[in-house]
Amino acid sequence: MKENKLKKKNKREIKKEKQRLRQEFHDKYTLSKMVKVNDNWYPTYPKHLVSVYLTITW
Repeated sequence: MKENKLKKKNKREIKKEKQRLRQEFHDKYTLSKMVKVNDNWYPTYPKHLVSVYLTITW
């Protein structure tokens, strides 16, 4: 019985650790940049800029 509780706790801890790592990677490896475009994109920001995001996920 105690072994099952320990396994469940370990699964929770593993899940929390995975979520923490996922968030850390997202924060560390997400790039955002404003890019000037020639086409009429919708919606565009002033001066024909669009917002571009690049995220590395696992």
